[in-house]
Amino acid sequence: MIDRFHEWRRVAETLKRAKADEMRLRKEIVADILKGAVAPASKTILIDQHKVKASSKVTYSLDESLINMIFKEFTDGEKNALKFKPDLRLREYKKLTDSRLLIHDTVTIKPAAPTLEIK
Repeated sequence: MIDRFHEWRRVAETLKRAKADEMRLRKEIVADILKGAVAPASKTILIDQHKVKASSKVTYSLDESLINMIFKEFTDGEKNALKFKPDLRLREYKKLTDSRLLIHDTVTIKPAAPTLEIK
């Protein structure tokens, strides 16, 4: 087991470095291809007989606590711009011990990825 543990640590560190290197290089290449463009933007070029499409995008997120405070003041148009998605409050769900409750039919339980913690 010790050998597998050390191999896992080596592979995990290699993967971490590879992911960081890939992201750095991806950002540099996209910046070169889209030089001067303002996101969102995309451009396809030929590099060494490969069609390469570079894209820059923007993401949007909501300040949920602020929304909760001012939601009632929104116009209908503002309210229509929002989508509310049910989210499971695990602590509260685990308190529901009656197996006949309908909510149990809506929850799928499956194994999560295993974790290792090194201290």
